[in-house]
Amino acid sequence: MLGSVRLLSRLSILLVLSAILAGCGGGSSSGGGTQPPPPAEILYASGWSQITALSINTNTGALSPVAAEAEPNNTVGIVATPSASFLYASDKGNGIDGFTIGQNGTLSPINGSPWPGPGNYYGGALSIDPAGKFVYAANAAGPPGYVAGFTVSAATGALTAMAGSPFPAGVAPFQPVVDRSGKFLYVTDYLDPQGGIYAFGINPSTGVLTSIAGSPFPTLPAAEPLGLVTDPSGKFLYASLSAGYSIAAFTIDSTSGALTSVPGSPFPTGAGSGPGWFLDSITIDPSGKFFYALSSSGFSSVVSVFTIDSSSGALAPVNGSPFFAEPSGISGGLVVELSGKFLYIAGGGASYILPMSIDGTTGAVTALPGYALSVNNVPIFPTNLTVALVP
Repeated sequence: MLGSVRLLSRLSILLVLSAILAGCGGGSSSGGGTQPPPPAEILYASGWSQITALSINTNTGALSPVAAEAEPNNTVGIVATPSASFLYASDKGNGIDGFTIGQNGTLSPINGSPWPGPGNYYGGALSIDPAGKFVYAANAAGPPGYVAGFTVSAATGALTAMAGSPFPAGVAPFQPVVDRSGKFLYVTDYLDPQGGIYAFGINPSTGVLTSIAGSPFPTLPAAEPLGLVTDPSGKFLYASLSAGYSIAAFTIDSTSGALTSVPGSPFPTGAGSGPGWFLDSITIDPSGKFFYALSSSGFSSVVSVFTIDSSSGALAPVNGSPFFAEPSGISGGLVVELSGKFLYIAGGGASYILPMSIDGTTGAVTALPGYALSVNNVPIFPTNLTVALVP
């Protein structure tokens, strides 16, 4: 996805996963009052000059447009707060855009948005901690490489830059991820000579980042790591090695945050390799059973599917993997919706979103013909996706 023109084009393709759960409340009253509508599962797609909200039919996987919000520049990173109250998107050249999430997933700009990023801010991927207190943004087009940190107002959703922000993070940091405990932040550095993953401790009160001993943790030389995701148990961290056509896997030390390579890592995707092929986004289903990786060329896209060993974190390809997705080179982010029945892929260089059904027993995926949304219903060249359960 990224080096001169190739580097910048690749930077527009994000992988990353951000499945967001919110509590659902309410109920019918014995006095005949109306029952609140059930929570809606909403897919948010970022792209060129627009963010689109799409309602997910959890029976069929079909997507229905709910709302769209214009933005002046290309958006890459996108995250929602765990409460599904606010949505944030990185806006190239402007900083971080913020929106209030309304009923049925509609969006309204937050007063004061956008909040400017530090100098040389390109608008890379975003991550949010499990408590919804802190937002972190990677500068995807360093040097200098850094992660900018912001605190979130619980009342309004407004962002405030942290003391000491931005925090140095290599040359070209792309994907930040906060671990499930909220104690650590990890970020891929696309141009690190050893394919390094930077690791930081998070101050629980301020969100300020402190480098963890041993950081950056190497994967493979010149591996060009991009995507990053933790499993639901919080024990394992995975990175896509875009030039290594494989997945690096680590165990996370729950006390120090240090990373240790999983035996057998990195795990090959089994997809195409060599010139013209590129390993794009990665994600994990909400149950933590299955791991998905998108690989694409200019002529084809496939999804590699693995089972996750819950004890060791090792990946094993499922029977039939990799699975054909599209004859075109779709190359954006991917996410599994909250029931675990459907996988969605952002088109990246193609202006649509592709749904795939998931076999709940094997994890195998099958494209759903007729459900890919065209440019009329999604952002032009959608690059990233996130899911929220909206009350």
